Amino acid sequence: MPVKEDEIQIDQNLSGIVAANGTAGILSNIYTYTVPDRSRITINPTDAISLYLKDAGAEAVGTDQVQIVVTDAWGRNSRVIAEGQYTTFKEFQDVTKKRFAGKTVRIPANFIIIVKVKATTVLVVSSCYLAIDVTLAYETLD
Repeated sequence: MPVKEDEIQIDQNLSGIVAANGTAGILSNIYTYTVPDRSRITINPTDAISLYLKDAGAEAVGTDQVQIVVTDAWGRNSRVIAEGQYTTFKEFQDVTKKRFAGKTVRIPANFIIIVKVKATTVLVVSSCYLAIDVTLAYETLD
């Protein structure tokens, strides 16, 4: 079967994304996305990773810790692909301030991309935003 590649964005509204409120003071999984069967995701060095994090009333604290992790379906093989303080991830528009992946990461089918945050307060994901630029390769019927 032929393989097609599309540049897409993994965001909080993407089909298959699972969101959960973050727990204060604990590195919590707030977004998880499982790469679909018969596909692969590539994160390129120039792909941006952006987050807007909010609790019930205000934006998250700039020093809150963020990790973007890739793991297999069993959680036995994990790799941190980006990490840092929230301030380094919170830009969506200004290209001079955006956080870029900085390396190529190929994520096979059924592996899971996890956004983890250790926030000062409880994060309310219904008020949060996520954007990870990626290239999706998938089989087509053409």
